[in-house]
Amino acid sequence: MGAGGHDPHGARGNRGSPSHRGSPSDGGDRRGPRNRRANSEGDPEPSAVRPKRAAGARSGRDHMNRLHALTDGVYAIAMTLLVLELHVPDARSSSELVAGLATLAPSLFGFALSFAVLGTYWIGNAVNLGHLARVDRATLFLNVLQLYLITLIPFTTAIVGRYPDQAAAVILYGVHLEALGLAQYAGWAYLLRNQHLAHTPIDSRTARSVTRRILIGPVAWLVAILLAFVSPLLGYAVYFAVLIVYVYTAVRDRTVLR
Repeated sequence: MGAGGHDPHGARGNRGSPSHRGSPSDGGDRRGPRNRRANSEGDPEPSAVRPKRAAGARSGRDHMNRLHALTDGVYAIAMTLLVLELHVPDARSSSELVAGLATLAPSLFGFALSFAVLGTYWIGNAVNLGHLARVDRATLFLNVLQLYLITLIPFTTAIVGRYPDQAAAVILYGVHLEALGLAQYAGWAYLLRNQHLAHTPIDSRTARSVTRRILIGPVAWLVAILLAFVSPLLGYAVYFAVLIVYVYTAVRDRTVLR
């Protein structure tokens, strides 16, 4: 058509022609003003493809970390407080120093006994917590109950150190350990009944093995309490015998903890 020819469609026809409309293939932007505005405001990618964090995943991990930190802190403080009952004797000569150290024998005995008890229960607690992947309120309360009893260990240890030959002191110490052992068993039994809290299902062999190990304490502490009515020394003998058994079984156990 020549330059002076008349186009029957006119400008309107050119504007309406499909060849002049933007299309996805030639880079045309068919989004409306609202969508273009949203993109210009810095939305990096559509929300549909952005990964979303699983609900509660972070909070569950935080609760586990806080539980571990609280548990380790309480055990560490309780172990440290035991040494406060060991007072350096006033002495002006070697003979007075020896005599003063001899008077510390009951306190040293109580320190060694309770430190071994705390170490044993900390290991047991670490094994139990190692099975946990997440916690609920009941788990937290059961662990706080154990920590409450742990904080009382320096108190009952001081009583044993000051009154080592009194049956009442040995019995009180045994009752305390009995409560602690039952609290630890309650936490383990709750986990066995609620295995959705565990990393992986706990097999029956592991469940029986750990249960037996935990119950050694409560059974033995009860025997020690009864024997203490006859002789405090018999009660002490049972306490140390149980700790030796715990150490022996722990050394033989090659299980790698999580």
